[in-house]
Amino acid sequence: MNCTFDNEFDAIMHARPHLQYCILVLAGEEYAYAYDAATDTVHTAEFPDVPVHRLYMTCGHVMHHDDLRMLVKCKLGIVSHCELEAA
Repeated sequence: MNCTFDNEFDAIMHARPHLQYCILVLAGEEYAYAYDAATDTVHTAEFPDVPVHRLYMTCGHVMHHDDLRMLVKCKLGIVSHCELEAA
């Protein structure tokens, strides 16, 4: 079966359906991320086997994995373990 996709992001999403994907706009730049719930890690959508350790933004700021994971999980609507314990 020959599949066609509207853009490269659609093709990436279909290649690894177990990951959850989102797009964040940080410092005016658009970034596509994949979240792996099994390992609780964030990856770039283009390289889903390599976790993001740091994000160096064009504005000069650096975002570490824990902060990026929090933003991605918030965007995806995933409740953190601490919030579940509080409820």
